[in-house]
Amino acid sequence: MVVLTRGGEAARTLGWDAMEKTYMAQPGETVATFEFTATNRTAESVLVFEAVPSCGCTTAQLPAQPWPLARGASGVLKVSVDLAGKHGDLEKSVVVNSSAGTDTLRLRVIIPESPETMEKDRRAGNTLIARANRQAVFQGSCVSCHVPANTVRTGAELFHSTCAICHESPHRASMVPDLRERGTGKNADYWTQWIESGREGSLMPAFAVKNHGILTPSQVDGLVEYLTKRYGREAKSP
Repeated sequence: MVVLTRGGEAARTLGWDAMEKTYMAQPGETVATFEFTATNRTAESVLVFEAVPSCGCTTAQLPAQPWPLARGASGVLKVSVDLAGKHGDLEKSVVVNSSAGTDTLRLRVIIPESPETMEKDRRAGNTLIARANRQAVFQGSCVSCHVPANTVRTGAELFHSTCAICHESPHRASMVPDLRERGTGKNADYWTQWIESGREGSLMPAFAVKNHGILTPSQVDGLVEYLTKRYGREAKSP
């Protein structure tokens, strides 16, 4: 959608429908298109020589080159801006040189962040918070994901509602270990240590209530039993 933000100036001999236009991009759009209408207000014919964009991602197309405009005639200059890989507020310009003088047309494009970028930024922010305080997953907005709604969950149900969201996510962060690789053959002591106390200096929080987490002793025991059975019983220390 194009919004006119400032009208043409009557003092110009080559009149434009607007000297500046704003394009409100929609999520997923890769090109913003503009049209500027020029009208020859002089007593003679005007020859438009060129339209020079401010950067390589902006293109300007004259109806002809050079572009003749008879007295009172109008025509359209088409401009496009490549939006691929961009977000935020962009400002571009096109300088039009003609026998009537030089005009500078200004373009503004407002590009919303894609859902993927927003999610990436959110995850990065949460990671910084967790590095400063690994128990932060039990506070603020993180609670809805990391604290099960049903406090009596245990075993497999508890694992899939509270642990798998990080460890088995299809978009698992690189610093989160894959339990199928890390946990194979580990015994109950191993799982108890990790669940109750987590790991200092990492993003793994302490889940036991006694360590300011959310899991009661019975829930810890249920998780340990489930994980030990799931990944094997070979005795290894944490």
